[in-house]
Amino acid sequence: MYWKKAVQANPKGTAALSGLARTHMERQEYDKAARYYEMWQMAEPDNSDAKTGLAKAKRMGAKR
Repeated sequence: MYWKKAVQANPKGTAALSGLARTHMERQEYDKAARYYEMWQMAEPDNSDAKTGLAKAKRMGAKR
């Protein structure tokens, strides 16, 4: 997976973190998505997309 390699190369690369989080959301892998949304939010604490995505991933994961 391209995004995973990009995150390994640059763990604070927000484009890669975003892409990987969204990919996991599309695959309904909510725990994995939450992990990358958390990493993205740590890299960009004021990013509303990271915050919203993290909340959604946690909510969807809890429904399972």
